[in-house]
Amino acid sequence: MSNKAESLTRNLVDHPISHISYVVHDLTTAVDTWVAAFGAGPFFLFEHVSFDHIEHEGAGAAWDHSAAFGQWGPIAVELQQIHSVQPAGTLGPKLAGRGLAPNHVAYITPNPEAESVRLAKMGFPKFLFATLGPVEVTYHDVPMFGHAIEIHKECDFIMDFFASLATAADGWDGADPLRAMPRSDRPDTTTSD
Repeated sequence: MSNKAESLTRNLVDHPISHISYVVHDLTTAVDTWVAAFGAGPFFLFEHVSFDHIEHEGAGAAWDHSAAFGQWGPIAVELQQIHSVQPAGTLGPKLAGRGLAPNHVAYITPNPEAESVRLAKMGFPKFLFATLGPVEVTYHDVPMFGHAIEIHKECDFIMDFFASLATAADGWDGADPLRAMPRSDRPDTTTSD
């Protein structure tokens, strides 16, 4: 294993993966597949996520996508359907995923700025930063793994959200596998810490 891979592996051990993400063509079909194949779920849908602020490599950007999150064993899985991305030529391929491979893995940290600097120094450049209410995400390109890393800033909403996925999955009987996210549970209606 190269020094770069060893460093990243140690880094991820310090920050357990909160979720793994895949880009899909149709959310309903993808949710049905994940429920049938892996018993993941139930899934909660965020339709047409609209960020308060988004930038790609320091410039303005746009990313319209819908995402369904569900529990998959000890971690969560995000299935996302991308509707549009700008700039399409540079940001599009980084967000679109690489076929059936994961699009990104994510973890939560109280100090995302320091974590982002560390990843950049390791040779994994930041390519996206976005905020939505108290939610703050930073994406880094990690070509050696074939997917990106998403850093979530630790906040009450994020911690409660991922805990609620695990709670919903506990004893779930497979009914109602794709559910609308209640308006009060969306980050845009939550106050910042």
